Amino acid sequence: MNNGQEQTLADMEHECDQMCDRLEWLKARNGMTEEGKVNLELEDEIARTEAKFLSLTVACMAYRGTPPTIPGYIN
Repeated sequence: MNNGQEQTLADMEHECDQMCDRLEWLKARNGMTEEGKVNLELEDEIARTEAKFLSLTVACMAYRGTPPTIPGYIN
């Protein structure tokens, strides 16, 4: 891998870490709704963020040349 590729991979991995932190924050916040109501806006944002996270995780793995195995998902 050349320096440009390594920087791109580092950027993608950093973005993955940020998305993971965002997901944890969203899920914790979603659990704090009054009267046990589901916050559909947060649920929607969680679903979109999870989809982006999975997509970026697979892209990172492909960039590294490792098979895209994600725990809990059928390969």
